Amino acid sequence: MLLTLKAIQFPNHEPNLVYIAVDNLFGGDGRFPTPVDGREFTHTEQRIINKMMKLALDAYSDAWESIFKIQAEYVRSEIQVKFTNITSSPNDIVITTPFLVEIGNMIGEFSICIPFAMIEPLRERLINPPVENVKQDEGVWMEGLVNQVKYSELELIANLIEHPTRLSRILKLQKGDVIPVEKPERLMVHVDGVPVLTSKYGTLNGQYALRVEHLINPVLNALEEEQKP
Repeated sequence: MLLTLKAIQFPNHEPNLVYIAVDNLFGGDGRFPTPVDGREFTHTEQRIINKMMKLALDAYSDAWESIFKIQAEYVRSEIQVKFTNITSSPNDIVITTPFLVEIGNMIGEFSICIPFAMIEPLRERLINPPVENVKQDEGVWMEGLVNQVKYSELELIANLIEHPTRLSRILKLQKGDVIPVEKPERLMVHVDGVPVLTSKYGTLNGQYALRVEHLINPVLNALEEEQKP
């Protein structure tokens, strides 16, 4: 509910999004999807929905702040969409905004439905935003974005070896068994699964270390692959 506008909004969470969040929270990876059977949510699922709703409402209030200060508040929930009523007449116009949420390799969806009558008083503000909210010079905006990206924290991952084997071999392993491997000359370093550099490894000042040999530009590499016959 938007208290300052005295109107109701309807955030609609698809059941799949809730099941994906629960699966991910308890260490799942989405390989075993939960069937959507129209059942009521469990107590655990309800708690997760409430937490997701609070985050969504806080973000929603922040998004509106530059246009009009609102206070979004959770009022009630309804499992059956057909029983919801956010307008005074079935002929009233509503605005629906869908969102896709990606969690790992799984994708869920939720949407926000708003009566047009709610934003009608703010129509002029939406068409002509306040002067202080006019878009900044593109150069200033780009410089700020670049600075933020430069200080982003990344995790470098360098796999020492990859040894192909069979499951039957793994099942027979015992403490003290030796797996022969070949020492690689170079290591490929990844960031979020994307190769970024090749390196040699060794020690420096008593610590394991990597020496950068070649930086990889994934964009240029992709263009080169596309140009190959």
